[in-house]
Amino acid sequence: MTHPAPLTGVRILDLSQVMAGPWATQLLADLGADVIKIEPPGGGDQARRSFGAGAGDNPAFRAVNRNKRSVVIDLRTADGQAVLHRMARTADVVIENFRPGVAERLGVDAATLHALDPRLVVVSLSGFGTSDSEPPGATGTAAREQESSLARRPGFDLIAQAMTGLMSVTGTAGGEPVKAGVPITDLTSGMFAVIGLLAALRNREVTGRGDHVRTSLYQAGLALLVWESATYWATGEEPSPTGSGHRLLAPYEALRTRDSHVVVAANNDKLWKQLLAVLELPELASDPRFVTNADRLAHRAELAHALEARLITADTDHWVTVLSAAGLPAAPVRTVGAALADPHTLALQMVGQVEHPVAGTQQVLGVPFRSSAASRWPGTAAPAVGCNTREVLQDSGFDAAEIERLLSDGVVEDAAPGR
Repeated sequence: MTHPAPLTGVRILDLSQVMAGPWATQLLADLGADVIKIEPPGGGDQARRSFGAGAGDNPAFRAVNRNKRSVVIDLRTADGQAVLHRMARTADVVIENFRPGVAERLGVDAATLHALDPRLVVVSLSGFGTSDSEPPGATGTAAREQESSLARRPGFDLIAQAMTGLMSVTGTAGGEPVKAGVPITDLTSGMFAVIGLLAALRNREVTGRGDHVRTSLYQAGLALLVWESATYWATGEEPSPTGSGHRLLAPYEALRTRDSHVVVAANNDKLWKQLLAVLELPELASDPRFVTNADRLAHRAELAHALEARLITADTDHWVTVLSAAGLPAAPVRTVGAALADPHTLALQMVGQVEHPVAGTQQVLGVPFRSSAASRWPGTAAPAVGCNTREVLQDSGFDAAEIERLLSDGVVEDAAPGR
């Protein structure tokens, strides 16, 4: 039996733009929340115009804004703020990713919104985050100024990856600094925002009060240093890049074959011995460089060279078949296109289709988990800017005369379909 989408009835005012915030609210929209995207006049979310695409047909925008309704409000005006405040009284959550100080100037900061409705959950996403108290381990004005200085910086995934140490452990030893191939701190900060938001909604059921949930790209990058931080604190040594290899296990990496690469995960002694049997390399079992996992880690380069000397005698498909048949974890290094087209990907419903007013049929990624509750995925494509202004204002209690006045005064905009 399928139950209603779990967030049905939760209304979210989404003031965020570009990636982290919109990604978070798309996840929530997929789970049934009514996400109302509040956009500025003059073209809406800046992602609509970024990356060389037109406002109506921008893959970057469409990727993180499905299942939402769009309203254009000029929050730089007192009337626009009054509209937002009235809408907030019918909402459960307000999420924003303005730089520190901007939310206060626009009247959408947590203090202002909680004065209107203390049950609101306000979520703030930023580049570096802010705290309620002095940073642990530091006291006085200098510590406060240091935190404030970072908090005022703009938030970009590249900057967060550099400053959190992620780039120092990505890539190959001795190579140039490399960032993760996906905007990892944007995406993970969005997911952390969802976790905090859901926890706040649950807590509101108990206490009757809302909360101010704060996270940032910087905090997300630090939170991903799970093994790296543990290694550093245990040894005092700075972790370094390991390429495709594992920081604590070997062999656990991509190795060259005759035509490309195969990923091998022989991450314990049993699998290591099985690997040697399949590759017909019994002499490596007694090699003192490779007897234990610690030995293999200490001689990672020599280990890879010894295994590749055998693997380059056949193609990747051959080795994947042979190793998998023996119960060894192995896989080809696939392209994005190949992964998306895999029958297993499709069976898991990780690819769907929606109809966009400009782009036409659009493929979208699925919800990466399943439960007995329904979801709104794939639902509707990302909205045209301001296309839902009238209906959302009506839902929020504005009558026809009020809506026409707001439109004629330029406080809100009702864009033509397809923009």
